[in-house]
Amino acid sequence: TKGGLMNQCRQSKRFLRRLPRYVHQTLSSFSSFSSSSDSLHPDSFSSFDPAHIRNFSIIAHVDHGKSTLADRLIEGSAGGVTSLPQQLDNLQVERERGITVKAQSAALRYTHHGEQYMLNLIDTPGHADFLHEVGRSLFLSDGAILLVDATQGIQAQTVSNFYAAFERDVSIIGAINKIDLPKADIVSCREEMWRMFDLDHVTCVSSKTGENVDQLISQIVEHVPPPSVDRAGEFVGVLHDCVYLPERGSVLVTVFIRQGSVAARDTVYMLQADRSYTVRDMGVFLPSLHPTTSLSAGQMGYILLKVKDVRDIMIGDTICLKGSAVKPLQFIPQPRPSIFSGVFPDEESDFGSLKEALEKLARSDTSITIRSASNPTLGKGWTLGFLGTLHREVFAQRLHQEFGESVVMTRPSTTYRAILHKNNAVVEFNDALNMPEPWLVAL
Repeated sequence: TKGGLMNQCRQSKRFLRRLPRYVHQTLSSFSSFSSSSDSLHPDSFSSFDPAHIRNFSIIAHVDHGKSTLADRLIEGSAGGVTSLPQQLDNLQVERERGITVKAQSAALRYTHHGEQYMLNLIDTPGHADFLHEVGRSLFLSDGAILLVDATQGIQAQTVSNFYAAFERDVSIIGAINKIDLPKADIVSCREEMWRMFDLDHVTCVSSKTGENVDQLISQIVEHVPPPSVDRAGEFVGVLHDCVYLPERGSVLVTVFIRQGSVAARDTVYMLQADRSYTVRDMGVFLPSLHPTTSLSAGQMGYILLKVKDVRDIMIGDTICLKGSAVKPLQFIPQPRPSIFSGVFPDEESDFGSLKEALEKLARSDTSITIRSASNPTLGKGWTLGFLGTLHREVFAQRLHQEFGESVVMTRPSTTYRAILHKNNAVVEFNDALNMPEPWLVAL
């Protein structure tokens, strides 16, 4: 019948729109759980003394070579060269755009002067829209590599990231990248970094060829202090990130251990969310997932939790063992959005699935604000707050690639403030539809 044929067409259209989601989940599952490090024993990363652990971030302006440098550091740790570039850029949107959107970590093992060290590397974004990711990473770091492109010199985010690290009082290691390029001006870069940041010793490297990367590793081991942690106390950690793994029916939570240790089958408690969960599995990032028997103070790793509602996971929450009397750990405040845009389903029947996708994606990107909205033309939807136009574009792209959702987005706007004649009341709005009538506005 005509009605049956129309229904089949709608179902086919919906399947094709969901196809990117299924492909993304399959590829993510393969890349996360197939690792060349499977031969390593689970205990090999559980027994490191805190004195031999170094937690550091790579910070730089966009396109100065952070991800490529991270590749070289990972290759040196693994003892071989891999053909996969941008190993810490796990999102499809990151590989397509050639930018880092989310801070990613990797546990690297190095031998320095005959002793084994664990270097927990955090690669951070360089674009201003994702500065909050840099702040979250520096909160967990004791040192930072400030990377500068030898052909570009110091740029805006170089300065911003330096002061973010300076305020956190982490050890800053200067590095000049891309020295293999013909236009590299190493002398000028050295002078700029000394004059602006008082960094009198910088390491010149090439992320492309790997030149002098070994010297940079030595600088990390020798100048980044070990984490100040207590392994004898009760388990306390902070949630740094989370991602839903549909193929395993679990939420993978990135956690930094401040005190004590945690093992599989322990029951953990989230202070802010007021929820308890049993740890199903745990491990470290190599950057693929490598299981361990436990995680101890000073380490960054992951734990797998069976979570019914992903909205219960809150980035920055304090995690401890159930029944422990601990105080919440201080975490960096959430940034305020600077632009707002309406988001509406392409078809009214997709409202429920879009709502679920927005909630899951917003769990891993806590800088986004969501509130219900309606439009006379587009119907029911939401108003989302973003940190900038790139942030907005990346979110829409992830929504399509990871969840197969096609949406209608209104043009971005900012927050406006009006003072009314009556009692000088102040109202705020970010949509022209919510603007007070002109005769009510004093200013």
